[in-house]
Amino acid sequence: MSTAAIGRIVVGYDGSEPADAALERSLGLAARLGSAVEVVTSWRWPITWSTLPVANSWSPLHDAEEIRQQAVDLVERHGPLPVEVTTRSAEGGTPEVLLDAASGAG
Repeated sequence: MSTAAIGRIVVGYDGSEPADAALERSLGLAARLGSAVEVVTSWRWPITWSTLPVANSWSPLHDAEEIRQQAVDLVERHGPLPVEVTTRSAEGGTPEVLLDAASGAG
């Protein structure tokens, strides 16, 4: 596979030590290949809830955004990178979100 075929690397990120390691590795790989990196955090409302909670209560989106910010902080510790890095939180189950994000990735 040529390096030109790897235009984008997708990393699922959950704030764990293995996720930190995967993100670190993807940044190094992307720098060598000239690939962009997309960091994705997923979230969803628990399926056991019959109604959404009232205002001012727990939110899985808020949790996902805090985890996404951890990824941003980790990336920023590297200083300027020679590749584009984007982060986002997506609603849905982790497998579905990652498969969707990986569509067209190297």
